[in-house]
Amino acid sequence: MRRLAVGAALLLSAAAAAQGHEPYVPADDSVIVEHVGLPRAPGAVQLREARAQSVAEPGNYALALAYARVAVDIGRQEDDPRYFGYAESALRPWLERAEPPPEARLLRASLQQARKDFAGARRDLDALVAANGPESAQALLARAGLHLLQGEPEAAAQDCAALGERVDSLLRGICAANARALRGEAVAGLAELEALRPASASTSLPVRAWLLGSAAAIADRLGRYRAARADYEEAQRLLAAAATRDPGLLAAHADCLLEHGDDREVVALLAGGRRIDSLLLRLAIAEQSLGAAGDTAQAQNAARDAAILDERFREARQRGDRLHLREEALYQLRLAQNPAAALQLARENWAMQREPVDARIFLRAALAARAADAAQPVLEWMRRTRIEDVYLAQPGPAAVP
Repeated sequence: MRRLAVGAALLLSAAAAAQGHEPYVPADDSVIVEHVGLPRAPGAVQLREARAQSVAEPGNYALALAYARVAVDIGRQEDDPRYFGYAESALRPWLERAEPPPEARLLRASLQQARKDFAGARRDLDALVAANGPESAQALLARAGLHLLQGEPEAAAQDCAALGERVDSLLRGICAANARALRGEAVAGLAELEALRPASASTSLPVRAWLLGSAAAIADRLGRYRAARADYEEAQRLLAAAATRDPGLLAAHADCLLEHGDDREVVALLAGGRRIDSLLLRLAIAEQSLGAAGDTAQAQNAARDAAILDERFREARQRGDRLHLREEALYQLRLAQNPAAALQLARENWAMQREPVDARIFLRAALAARAADAAQPVLEWMRRTRIEDVYLAQPGPAAVP
């Protein structure tokens, strides 16, 4: 997923999303929609300052763009869709034009991906690539990330190759290695990242975190737990030293630890992330495992956190929000222990995004629901991509809670 400094330029990642539905308007002004406290998010002061400057000059595109970028950056760190709404509102006068400015269009593609409007994001990125302007290289990187998110490594590799000399060789190399690792060449992809490590030492934090997170994910899929864990930990140290965080990277790190039963490490890692659903979910899974092993305090924590998640997912369904299907499927599988519901959610999620973690959840839900035939779309994707992943090759003990 922070990554926004190369943000829409790299993987548009992300973590959390603004809704695409009509806002809820209470029929009575006395209805309390939400209690809003003083903002405590990192960068909140910078956001207020950027907003004040933008409001003071409402027609100033540069100031509106600067404010929008700060809002999106905070939104990614906090996994909070409200900040994405701030960004979109700030840029609306320019986004409503027949031909939006390319920087605004690139940012809109990021916001569209955040709300799972992948078709909309693709349209904007395609237009930017076709225009062959200064933003085309960023759009190619972003489109490669979108292809990887949707399980299309061949298309991603083509975009990485098309970058040519338009971007730094380090960015091009990380892009290509990620694509290669998802199409049956994980060992070679990881070797490419290893070769890039010396050059990454002097680059920006987002790029260093991208390289480390990519290497960790590939090593994890290859069964190289120690290497994966070391890279995840190094990435977290770098981000913490810069007083920032990446919820997507934290979730991936936690998943790696959970697969190997390092539940106490997960609790320590995610202690400060309970407000973010994807992190609270992993925390509750670790607490549940510790509780099952006899830790009564963690069992109580797991029950409390599972109840919080249940309420949040229920509220999301009532709003028509289907943006966290992956997390809800994992919740139903591991915490609610409802494999049938998990399988249905995993199937719906797979129709939108197809990363290795999505395949893992789908396969395990099908196994737990005793519905092996339901996993055919994932098995076909595995055959087509030739992905190397120890968790997919043999679902293992984590398959059933």
